[in-house]
Amino acid sequence: MDRTLLAALAQAAGLDKALAEFPEDVAAAAAQARGTAGAIHAPTDPAAEPWPPMRPGVGLTRDPGAPGASTPGAGAPGAGT
Repeated sequence: MDRTLLAALAQAAGLDKALAEFPEDVAAAAAQARGTAGAIHAPTDPAAEPWPPMRPGVGLTRDPGAPGASTPGAGAPGAGT
């Protein structure tokens, strides 16, 4: 990657100090990012989320009657007595 381009990208990302202290590492990171960028594809559906929805409570609770579900405190010494 061209040093001028690398310096401009580092400055835009706020990595001026890192570039000054570790130029080889910043260059390696930029090369890795450039190679990885082609493998990342944006969703074609604008409403699609690339990961599960981030809403509190979704997926955090289990049906107590479901197989494998445990009751809080079950199996603890003195539980249920």
